[in-house]
Amino acid sequence: MQIIDLPDFAVVSATIGHLKANIPWRTLMYSKATIDISDVTIILAPKYPDRDEEERKKREKKQASLAEAEKVRLDEE
Repeated sequence: MQIIDLPDFAVVSATIGHLKANIPWRTLMYSKATIDISDVTIILAPKYPDRDEEERKKREKKQASLAEAEKVRLDEE
């Protein structure tokens, strides 16, 4: 949403309380299908690109460290 200067958001969790679908299977090509959704809850959190990038780098570093430790362990066997 860049119409106004707001940060990007990530969906943390979401629930739908009620979902009703009306699909006219016999006349699907000629009639409209409707979906009614109610009691929707969406929890958003602002995205922090710098923090997300830091977390990604930490994960990659940890995975590389674990892979190296596994390699050393296998070489010792």
